[in-house]
Amino acid sequence: MKITGADIVAFDATDFLHPEVSGLERDPKNSNTLLFKTGTRGDTSSIILRLSNIKANARIRLDLDRTREQGSPPRFRPPALIPKASVELAFKDLERGQTLKAIPLDVYRDRVILRRVITKGPMDVNFELEDKGETQGDYYYVRVVQANDALAWSSPIWVGGLSPR
Repeated sequence: MKITGADIVAFDATDFLHPEVSGLERDPKNSNTLLFKTGTRGDTSSIILRLSNIKANARIRLDLDRTREQGSPPRFRPPALIPKASVELAFKDLERGQTLKAIPLDVYRDRVILRRVITKGPMDVNFELEDKGETQGDYYYVRVVQANDALAWSSPIWVGGLSPR
Protein backbone atom coordinates (compact mmCIF):
# COMPACT_ATOMS: atom_id res chain seq x y z
CA MET A 1 0.00 0.00 0.00
CA LYS A 2 1.53 3.28 -1.13
CA ILE A 3 0.28 6.65 0.06
CA THR A 4 0.87 9.69 -2.15
CA GLY A 5 -0.09 13.26 -1.31
CA ALA A 6 0.07 12.64 2.46
CA ASP A 7 2.52 11.39 5.09
CA ILE A 8 1.95 8.31 7.23
CA VAL A 9 2.30 9.35 10.88
CA ALA A 10 1.10 6.08 12.44
CA PHE A 11 -0.64 2.87 11.41
CA ASP A 12 -2.23 -0.16 13.02
CA ALA A 13 -4.04 -3.30 11.95
CA THR A 14 -7.14 -3.62 14.08
CA ASP A 15 -8.31 -7.13 13.28
CA PHE A 16 -5.34 -9.10 12.00
CA LEU A 17 -5.92 -12.05 14.31
CA HIS A 18 -3.73 -14.79 12.88
CA PRO A 19 -0.04 -13.86 12.48
CA GLU A 20 0.55 -16.80 10.14
CA VAL A 21 -1.94 -15.25 7.70
CA SER A 22 -1.85 -11.54 8.57
CA GLY A 23 0.82 -8.90 8.97
CA LEU A 24 1.50 -5.17 8.60
CA GLU A 25 4.83 -3.32 8.53
CA ARG A 26 6.41 -0.21 7.07
CA ASP A 27 8.57 -0.75 3.98
CA PRO A 28 12.15 -0.04 5.11
CA LYS A 29 12.90 1.50 1.68
CA ASN A 30 9.92 3.91 1.61
CA SER A 31 8.30 5.38 4.73
CA ASN A 32 5.04 6.05 2.85
CA THR A 33 4.60 2.41 1.83
CA LEU A 34 3.11 -0.30 4.03
CA LEU A 35 3.49 -4.00 3.36
CA PHE A 36 0.59 -6.14 4.49
CA LYS A 37 -0.84 -9.61 4.15
CA THR A 38 -4.32 -10.67 5.14
CA GLY A 39 -6.71 -13.57 4.84
CA THR A 40 -9.08 -13.61 1.93
CA ARG A 41 -12.64 -14.67 1.28
CA GLY A 42 -14.87 -14.07 4.25
CA ASP A 43 -12.36 -12.07 6.28
CA THR A 44 -12.56 -8.35 6.92
CA SER A 45 -9.26 -6.69 7.71
CA SER A 46 -8.86 -3.05 8.71
CA ILE A 47 -5.79 -0.86 8.61
CA ILE A 48 -6.04 2.42 10.48
CA LEU A 49 -3.80 5.19 9.16
CA ARG A 50 -3.03 8.49 10.83
CA LEU A 51 -1.89 10.90 8.13
CA SER A 52 -0.50 14.42 8.03
CA ASN A 53 0.13 16.96 5.27
CA ILE A 54 -2.85 15.67 3.28
CA LYS A 55 -3.02 17.33 -0.13
CA ALA A 56 -5.95 17.60 -2.55
CA ASN A 57 -4.46 14.86 -4.76
CA ALA A 58 -3.89 12.37 -1.89
CA ARG A 59 -4.48 8.74 -2.79
CA ILE A 60 -3.82 5.19 -1.67
CA ARG A 61 -2.65 2.56 -4.14
CA LEU A 62 -2.78 -1.13 -3.32
CA ASP A 63 -0.78 -3.51 -5.48
CA LEU A 64 -2.13 -6.94 -4.67
CA ASP A 65 0.01 -9.97 -5.47
CA ARG A 66 -1.30 -13.07 -7.18
CA THR A 67 -2.22 -15.58 -4.49
CA ARG A 68 -4.29 -18.61 -3.63
CA GLU A 69 -7.56 -17.88 -1.87
CA GLN A 70 -7.77 -18.61 1.85
CA GLY A 71 -10.89 -19.03 3.95
CA SER A 72 -13.24 -20.52 1.36
CA PRO A 73 -14.71 -23.80 2.64
CA PRO A 74 -12.98 -26.43 0.46
CA ARG A 75 -16.00 -28.73 0.55
CA PHE A 76 -17.91 -26.24 -1.64
CA ARG A 77 -15.14 -25.63 -4.16
CA PRO A 78 -11.35 -25.66 -4.24
CA PRO A 79 -9.60 -22.40 -3.29
CA ALA A 80 -9.37 -20.15 -6.34
CA LEU A 81 -6.26 -18.51 -7.70
CA ILE A 82 -6.67 -14.76 -7.23
CA PRO A 83 -4.96 -12.78 -9.99
CA LYS A 84 -2.67 -9.82 -9.40
CA ALA A 85 -4.59 -6.53 -9.15
CA SER A 86 -4.08 -2.84 -8.47
CA VAL A 87 -6.59 -0.63 -6.71
CA GLU A 88 -6.36 3.12 -6.31
CA LEU A 89 -8.55 5.15 -3.98
CA ALA A 90 -8.50 8.96 -4.05
CA PHE A 91 -9.36 11.00 -0.98
CA LYS A 92 -11.21 13.49 -3.21
CA ASP A 93 -13.68 10.70 -4.10
CA LEU A 94 -14.91 10.32 -0.52
CA GLU A 95 -18.71 10.57 -0.40
CA ARG A 96 -20.32 10.61 3.03
CA GLY A 97 -16.90 9.71 4.44
CA GLN A 98 -16.01 6.75 2.24
CA THR A 99 -15.18 5.46 -1.22
CA LEU A 100 -14.75 1.89 -2.40
CA LYS A 101 -13.54 -0.24 -5.27
CA ALA A 102 -14.71 -3.76 -6.02
CA ILE A 103 -12.45 -6.52 -7.29
CA PRO A 104 -14.56 -9.19 -9.05
CA LEU A 105 -13.55 -12.85 -8.90
CA ASP A 106 -15.98 -15.54 -10.07
CA VAL A 107 -19.25 -14.88 -8.25
CA TYR A 108 -17.48 -12.94 -5.48
CA ARG A 109 -16.66 -9.25 -5.26
CA ASP A 110 -13.93 -8.33 -2.83
CA ARG A 111 -14.11 -4.73 -1.70
CA VAL A 112 -11.45 -2.27 -0.68
CA ILE A 113 -12.91 0.67 1.24
CA LEU A 114 -11.26 3.95 2.17
CA ARG A 115 -13.15 5.44 5.07
CA ARG A 116 -12.60 8.58 7.11
CA VAL A 117 -12.76 7.56 10.75
CA ILE A 118 -14.36 10.03 13.10
CA THR A 119 -12.55 9.72 16.41
CA LYS A 120 -14.32 12.56 18.19
CA GLY A 121 -18.01 12.10 18.45
CA PRO A 122 -20.72 10.28 20.33
CA MET A 123 -20.25 6.65 21.23
CA ASP A 124 -24.00 6.31 21.79
CA VAL A 125 -26.81 6.96 19.36
CA ASN A 126 -30.42 7.64 20.31
CA PHE A 127 -33.38 7.20 18.01
CA GLU A 128 -37.15 6.99 18.24
CA LEU A 129 -39.67 5.03 16.24
CA GLU A 130 -43.40 5.58 16.36
CA ASP A 131 -45.31 2.49 15.25
CA LYS A 132 -48.50 3.74 13.61
CA GLY A 133 -49.75 0.27 12.72
CA GLU A 134 -53.13 -1.06 13.86
CA THR A 135 -51.88 -4.52 14.90
CA GLN A 136 -51.44 -5.18 18.61
CA GLY A 137 -48.45 -7.14 19.81
CA ASP A 138 -45.46 -7.10 17.52
CA TYR A 139 -41.71 -7.27 17.82
CA TYR A 140 -38.74 -5.41 16.37
CA TYR A 141 -35.03 -5.96 15.98
CA VAL A 142 -32.45 -3.22 16.20
CA ARG A 143 -29.61 -3.76 13.74
CA VAL A 144 -26.46 -1.64 13.70
CA VAL A 145 -23.78 -1.42 11.01
CA GLN A 146 -20.58 -0.43 12.78
CA ALA A 147 -17.75 1.69 11.38
CA ASN A 148 -15.74 -1.44 10.48
CA ASP A 149 -18.76 -2.93 8.64
CA ALA A 150 -19.37 -5.42 11.46
CA LEU A 151 -23.01 -5.96 12.36
CA ALA A 152 -24.66 -5.96 15.75
CA TRP A 153 -28.32 -6.66 16.42
CA SER A 154 -30.64 -7.08 19.34
CA SER A 155 -32.87 -9.91 20.42
CA PRO A 156 -36.51 -9.37 19.49
CA ILE A 157 -38.01 -6.42 21.35
CA TRP A 158 -41.66 -7.19 22.08
CA VAL A 159 -44.06 -4.23 22.06
CA GLY A 160 -47.79 -3.98 22.49
CA GLY A 161 -49.92 -6.76 23.83
CA LEU A 162 -53.45 -8.01 23.55
CA SER A 163 -56.12 -5.91 21.85
CA PRO A 164 -58.25 -3.77 24.18
CA ARG A 165 -61.45 -5.67 25.27
